[in-house]
Amino acid sequence: MTHDIFLSYSSQDRSWAERLQRELETRSFDVFRDQTDIRAGEAWDPALETAIRESRHMVVLWSDKVAGDSWVHKEMARFDALTQDDEERKLIQIALKGSNKGYANRQIVSSLERSYGSKPENVESGLWERAVAQIEDGLADERPVIQLIVLACERAELEQVPDGKRPTPGAETFAQVLARFSLARPALLANYGRARTDWKPYGPPDDVRTILDRLRGTLIGEGAPPFRWQPVPAAFWASQDQALKLIDTVAEDEEPCLIVADLFSLYDDKVWFRFDYLMNVASNGSAAISLVTPLDTANRVALAEQLKLATHKLFRPAHFIPYRSGSMRAWSCSPMTADPWDLQRLLGQTLRAAAKTKHWATKMRPK
Repeated sequence: MTHDIFLSYSSQDRSWAERLQRELETRSFDVFRDQTDIRAGEAWDPALETAIRESRHMVVLWSDKVAGDSWVHKEMARFDALTQDDEERKLIQIALKGSNKGYANRQIVSSLERSYGSKPENVESGLWERAVAQIEDGLADERPVIQLIVLACERAELEQVPDGKRPTPGAETFAQVLARFSLARPALLANYGRARTDWKPYGPPDDVRTILDRLRGTLIGEGAPPFRWQPVPAAFWASQDQALKLIDTVAEDEEPCLIVADLFSLYDDKVWFRFDYLMNVASNGSAAISLVTPLDTANRVALAEQLKLATHKLFRPAHFIPYRSGSMRAWSCSPMTADPWDLQRLLGQTLRAAAKTKHWATKMRPK
């Protein structure tokens, strides 16, 4: 097909469509939009009909302006008729204000709804990134994936960690680590929320998924093969057996994987159990692990020693060639990821290794 996405919208929402088109194109989607793809003098209706037929998916910007726009309704109906014979073609509504109840069974992205009263350029970048990431995840099933494991606490869990808790014998207590960073517990808890991905590794406003989606967009924009994240299922946290099963699968199948762990969350038993078991992934050359730490110069050396003590077996394979095992493969690691630039370097290494695996070789498509 000629286009990845046909973008349908009301002319009164043109500025929102322009911004959405830019965001999608930076992530290597080929987007058809009437104002940029229909040539001057070309018959409008036949051109749109051809474009709909030649577009893999449709994204609709839905607002109260669309209710009286016959063009958008006609475009949705035409595309919907095509999907009857091809279930892999997706129609996604971006709910700016309300949604089309006739298509309630289709995916609806509502990340931008609260911002509709603003101008698109004034909307927080993280909200745009989240909306585009939701579109990507909904459309890009055929793209290769990187398993994403975020090891972080929910706020309620971190609230319950005792001051005297140590993840391993000899490591600093939770209270000592907080003191090292001159952090009071309430200030720390402000960086966590109800979901694990609400964790803000480098402080407000960006949560970990927003940061990772931004890095993904940057790397794809620089020429990396388009890919999507595969977050762990809820069962990973609900059951230790399910967590071990997923980790074993990543290790045995050498699936591309990025693990991002929070230093403070390691003091929670549920997080530490999964972190400790990740040693099984160490021989997967397509995996990478990052321990995010809000470092400053004064604390760097002392904290490094604590991290070596607490996480020695996890990071050893990346620093010492495993001659005895007969394998020269080991994951990439960063035991002290102090900023997003460091995290981008690690993700780049994962992409280079992943591109050589069987999982990606059959799914990568030319840009």
